[in-house]
Amino acid sequence: MKKMGFLLVALTCFFFTQTFAKISVNNIITDFSDGNNLIDGDLSTLASGKSGINNATLQFGRVMYLERIVFHSPDTLDFEKVEIFGSEDFVQWKKIVEKKNLRGSPIEIPLTDANASFMRVVIVSKGDFKLSQIECFAPELPKNEIYNLRVRNIGENTATIEWRTKLKSISYLEYATKVKGEKRQLVQTAYKTEHSTELSGLKKGTDYIVGVVSEAPDGSRVKSEVLEFRTRGIPYPDIWALEAKEISPFTASIFYRANVPVRHQVLLGRSEDALEKVIEEASLKEENTFEIKGLQPETEYYYRLDLTDRFGNVVMTPPIRFRTPPYNIALGKRVWGTFGFTPARGGVLEAGEENLAKLVDGNVNYFGGTAVSQNADNADQYAVIDLGEISPVDRLEIIWWGLSYSRNYRIDLSNDGENWTTVSQRLNADRGEAMRSPAGDLIVRHTVPVGKSARFVRLFVRAKAPRGTRSELWEPMSQLYLSEIAVIRDMK
Repeated sequence: MKKMGFLLVALTCFFFTQTFAKISVNNIITDFSDGNNLIDGDLSTLASGKSGINNATLQFGRVMYLERIVFHSPDTLDFEKVEIFGSEDFVQWKKIVEKKNLRGSPIEIPLTDANASFMRVVIVSKGDFKLSQIECFAPELPKNEIYNLRVRNIGENTATIEWRTKLKSISYLEYATKVKGEKRQLVQTAYKTEHSTELSGLKKGTDYIVGVVSEAPDGSRVKSEVLEFRTRGIPYPDIWALEAKEISPFTASIFYRANVPVRHQVLLGRSEDALEKVIEEASLKEENTFEIKGLQPETEYYYRLDLTDRFGNVVMTPPIRFRTPPYNIALGKRVWGTFGFTPARGGVLEAGEENLAKLVDGNVNYFGGTAVSQNADNADQYAVIDLGEISPVDRLEIIWWGLSYSRNYRIDLSNDGENWTTVSQRLNADRGEAMRSPAGDLIVRHTVPVGKSARFVRLFVRAKAPRGTRSELWEPMSQLYLSEIAVIRDMK
């Protein structure tokens, strides 16, 4: 077994040490008259006990190690017997000590190997008596340690975890599969120094990690090293990674990684209940990438991945939904206009072809995906896309940065780049859908129906046209910020 960095989930650690310190008592339940005076810290206040049996139960608030208990009185005490019991849950009680024929003031009783959240004191007195205080003291504890952590009796689905602690402790044991990190936690609530836990429901032939956090009665916590072990047997196939690398309007590229060599089968359909086999791979590999072809733009699909190992064992995913994007025929096409200005050295704005290309690159993030216009009050602003040939233009998806966009622009089409026809005007990006870019930027998507064919598409904004913003903290800027002009062709 190998040791590795501790991978348990974060557990808040408390450190609390005492050097024979008096323990604060939170509450007392007693048949003493004026019994609250026994824990008020004032030796001048008194509680009255009677001849015979007297009971007092002290609550500490958490489990404490107990070193001694002291009974204070202004008079000489004469007890026939004192019994002290401890409990961690107020249900199960264990006798800590019994002393007989005690006389004096104060009376002090040493406690050995005692730890409790509740202490019950039973005093049998030969006569009526007065007590001013019952005080409990905790010893200075050594630093707790976890040692001899080991894994034994490893089977196909079970393993025994054993460890020891220097102090009596409760423990939090956490284990997980090494690769996928399916974490589970077991809690041992009994205070002890020798610990053992049986893990069950493990997977065959699978690597696991295990570690322990132990908490002493003083609240301090220590964590163990982490051990790695593998269960016996030949593992069933398991999917360790599944990722859609790229989904285009017509294809989907999917990557997977398994724990053992497998061959794959892919079922596809437009609903979860209507899946048909589209791919079957015969070779065995631990990781692979497959491509689903023949898809339609803007369509919802479901696929299921079935993996089979060399023994015929099968693991399959549930139906996984994905949607193809629109068919944007403007991606990567030539573009020109006034939305290509970048700050140059000396603070002067100069034209930049790279910025214009951002309008057709598919990136809608502010940084790296936005083109900025000239001052929109001083001159008309425009951007022209050359589709390369006359093509159907069913609609435009225009993405503005949410802090400065046009509230009055138009769309023109042309077949030759000289003669233009306005197909939509007085467009207002305020009517667009507020969204977030992949980077979290506020953007506005404005959908413009077209339904015409053309080679050139132009977005045009007159000088001084009103501008808008989706932020209450910003006024529209003097420039317009445009992230994308998507020219959508409907293939349905």
